[in-house]
Amino acid sequence: MGLLMILIGFVIYWIASCFTVKEGWSQQTINDFNEYQNFSDVKVKYNMDILQEQASEKDVRHLIKTGHWKWSDNIKKIYLDSISKNKILNVDPQASLNYAQSIYTEPAVKQTLSFSDETVEGQFLLDGVHDQSGSVFKCIDGQMKQVDFAGYDKFYGNVLTTQKNIKNADIPRKIAGFKFIKGECNPCSALNNNYSCPFSFDEERKNVVEESDLGDYKGSSSSSSAIWKFLWGLPLDYSSLKVPMYNRVANMN
Repeated sequence: MGLLMILIGFVIYWIASCFTVKEGWSQQTINDFNEYQNFSDVKVKYNMDILQEQASEKDVRHLIKTGHWKWSDNIKKIYLDSISKNKILNVDPQASLNYAQSIYTEPAVKQTLSFSDETVEGQFLLDGVHDQSGSVFKCIDGQMKQVDFAGYDKFYGNVLTTQKNIKNADIPRKIAGFKFIKGECNPCSALNNNYSCPFSFDEERKNVVEESDLGDYKGSSSSSSAIWKFLWGLPLDYSSLKVPMYNRVANMN
């Protein structure tokens, strides 16, 4: 879903447009940015407080001059690789990259890519996983928790649940297919932009609970998504990515 948002003609970016800010860009830069927005063909509404946390004055000057937010070459390659794997839409990579860069700052596209439908890690963090007993394991309030069905409210029929905190060390023993890559840590920290806890999650094993699966502490990053390897600072072979026409596309902006 994240990548599909990039391809929509009109995108609402964080819903809100606040043009009075306490600190960040200079007032001249804000005025120039507002003027750029008024004449731009890309109709996007930004939350200015968030935008100024993500982009420096140098970044926004680059946008005003070129029509594109500045991305690193590695992020461009990861983006093009993701586009090439999209099974729903077949789009021109140059057009897609140009359009995405006209909307998203680099921090924003990192989040969009990391939580897209194509990343197992992102979907695991957002949605959690069910086990065979019906328990749900998911990140709630920054911590992995086990959620269990506890019946129905006798007056309104609402579903009742219980929540139990799961210690980090117990996560591989509770969730089949989950393994830490470097060591015990809190995988949910990534939801707060803390990328210090690399993990692997084998989606094919999530519903298969075998004694040999559970409790195997150390995993491998070989099957990790490219964007998550990048965020975690793990080795990433960029030559293995599908980056059609990269040399021509990347030099456009």
